[in-house]
Amino acid sequence: MLKETRIQILVLLKINSQLRLLLKIRKKKERQLDKEVYIQPSIMLILKIFKFRSHKGRRILLQNKIKKFRI
Repeated sequence: MLKETRIQILVLLKINSQLRLLLKIRKKKERQLDKEVYIQPSIMLILKIFKFRSHKGRRILLQNKIKKFRI
């Protein structure tokens, strides 16, 4: 029983580390694309809102940036 749970935990940790690595690679590629392709700031903000809408803190931060951008 304990051995099985230990193996399951190790497998989950391995999967978690692989997912983190994939996420890092993806973010790095996105940053490279952002540098290569110039998009107007207003369009970029809209894209970021839709991309990060699941994370409340980032959405609030982006909304504040839009308010500053409108003024």
